[in-house]
Amino acid sequence: MPRTIESSKSLTWAEAKELLAKRIEEGFTTPHHDMVYRYLEKFSMLSAEDSRKLVEELVSSVGIDEEVAVVVANICPMSAGEVRSILEMRKEAVYKEEIVSGILEIVKKYCGVPE
Repeated sequence: MPRTIESSKSLTWAEAKELLAKRIEEGFTTPHHDMVYRYLEKFSMLSAEDSRKLVEELVSSVGIDEEVAVVVANICPMSAGEVRSILEMRKEAVYKEEIVSGILEIVKKYCGVPE
């Protein structure tokens, strides 16, 4: 029986790493899984729980969409310029300075961004 996709959700690198680790522990592994896991291990900056909390707070408090919030959680931007670069993913959107600074404040809580 073919599999069907019933829903989809954007995952942070940390969440993907956690899911992949479970699959590897269960013995469902391929060389590709191992390679992806090593990548995620190297570049994931937060725990899966913290990265999801960060995404949820960005969506609810600042109002950016989940896809952009996931990119913010993956990168943990340290400057307004980095935040603006990420926000440009949505070319049709215009972001005010309050949104950029709000994102940086929230990111600071989770990623420890220096002042």
